[in-house]
Amino acid sequence: MTAAVQNISPAVLKWARERKHYDPADIVRKLPIKSEEILTDWETGKKAPTYPQLEKLADYYKVPIAVFFFPEPPEIEDAAASLRSVPGFYLDSISPYTMNIIHRVQATQMALKELNDGINPVSNPLHKSSILPANGDIESMSAELRSEKFLNVSLEEQQGWTTYMDALWAWRDAIEEQGIFVFRWPFRSEYLSGFCLYDEEFPVICLDSQESKGRQIFTMMHELAHLLHGESSVTLGRDGLEIKEDQKDEHYFDHSAGAILVPMNDLRGQISRGKIHDEDFYTCQAKRYKVSPSMFLVRCRLSNLISYDVFTDMKEPLRASFSETGGGHRKEGGGDYYLNQLSYWGKAFLHNVLQARYQNKIGEYETANILNMKIKNVEELDGYLVNKQFA
Repeated sequence: MTAAVQNISPAVLKWARERKHYDPADIVRKLPIKSEEILTDWETGKKAPTYPQLEKLADYYKVPIAVFFFPEPPEIEDAAASLRSVPGFYLDSISPYTMNIIHRVQATQMALKELNDGINPVSNPLHKSSILPANGDIESMSAELRSEKFLNVSLEEQQGWTTYMDALWAWRDAIEEQGIFVFRWPFRSEYLSGFCLYDEEFPVICLDSQESKGRQIFTMMHELAHLLHGESSVTLGRDGLEIKEDQKDEHYFDHSAGAILVPMNDLRGQISRGKIHDEDFYTCQAKRYKVSPSMFLVRCRLSNLISYDVFTDMKEPLRASFSETGGGHRKEGGGDYYLNQLSYWGKAFLHNVLQARYQNKIGEYETANILNMKIKNVEELDGYLVNKQFA
């Protein structure tokens, strides 16, 4: 008979269940256990679950197993509550699957805090820098953000990327090297493109991996701008196309994302030589910067380089006509399980977790739980990353 786990916190067990709004009857069905009385005994400290039961609870509650050993429930705002006030975002309309993604991403923040003793492994993370413009000068801020001091991405390097997938990975790497973690999961949502959860030490961005790569790049920069302002956010699947007076705040972040991706000095030159009434102009420029034509159009409009009439004439044709193509790109998806895990979690998070395992901060069971995979898959993932020189 499997022994009960010692030294887990009854208060944390109850907190984790209530955080997910589960009734005791829900857990009786899910585990399964014989009665609600057993769960009550766990949550009052009279008895304790076995390790397999604790693993299942961690999976249902979307928290790392390590949290159950905390002396008290962690002081962390519920992710749903922090996103509830975002304009135009209706929490109740998203699927339970997507809500579980939000909770799992928040669980990674708890895991990162535990693995790093509460301190970001990057000595001077980007979100703690003084990069925000005091006078609202988005263009200057974006130019500084691209400089060697921060993201270190030159226009020449950007234009040298062969495909949109190359661009997505490169921008993601640049952001993660600055202490911000970027995840990608399929949301199964028609209107939610991404979100970010702010934390003083471990801010995270999560993108819908089923969106186009150009859309993901834009969303990533939009969420980055929110994190630099010290706030959580969601990005809706509009690609910035609905320019309305009641969305002024979001226009600021759309403008910020566009300014990072399409530098103003270069943009002015392209506009001065371009045929701004020609659909092909926007499509060609989008491929040059590795953004979507819709995003490039928004960038031009928010920078007052084209009129509103041109914007309205172009937005529908551009939305419908573009496809992201290009040879020699890095594939993802399909049957490559370990490449998919790398794509979902990102290099920074996987390196952080596996390094903690090397240093014996966590064991094999906890590593598997954090990464939501079997122990044998953790071993094979480790070897995969080493062989691919991603570790």
